[in-house]
Amino acid sequence: METCGAGLWRDYESLLELLDLVFLDLKHIDSTRHQYLTGTGNERILDNAVRIAEHAKDKNIELVVRIPVVPGLTDSPANIRGLASFVAREMKGAAGIELMPYHKLGRGKYLSLEREYELSNLQPPSNEHLDSLKEIVSSCGVKVIEYR
Repeated sequence: METCGAGLWRDYESLLELLDLVFLDLKHIDSTRHQYLTGTGNERILDNAVRIAEHAKDKNIELVVRIPVVPGLTDSPANIRGLASFVAREMKGAAGIELMPYHKLGRGKYLSLEREYELSNLQPPSNEHLDSLKEIVSSCGVKVIEYR
C-alpha cells in the first residue's frame, strides 16, 4: 500500500491485516508548514504513522517511510532531521527512509488536465544536496533506503 497517512485509522487497521509492504509518505514535520503545503495539518498523519509502525512491527510488515525532497519546500536540513528523528523515536517498526527527489514527470499530467503546474521553475535537487540529507537521516539512526 502507498499512503500519505491522512485516512481514518479504522480503515488502515483493517487494510494492514492484508499487507506485507507499506510505503508511507511524510512531507513535513511542522504542522503549520504541512498545512501550507498540502492543505491539512500533520497531526492525524503522524498519529497514524506511529500506529502503522507499531502494527508493522507486530505483524512483520515492511514499512518504508518516504520523504519527497522538493527544493525550497521539504528539503531543509531541519525538516529532514525532524522527520528522521520522529521515525527513529516513534516508528520503531519502520525499515528506513527513502528520500524521493523532486522530478518533473507530473508536469504533463497537469497540462493534460489544463491545470497550472506551479512547480515548473523548480529543478531537481543536486546529488550533493541529496547526499547531505542522507547523512542527516543516518545520523539520526535511521537506515537510508534506495530503490534505484
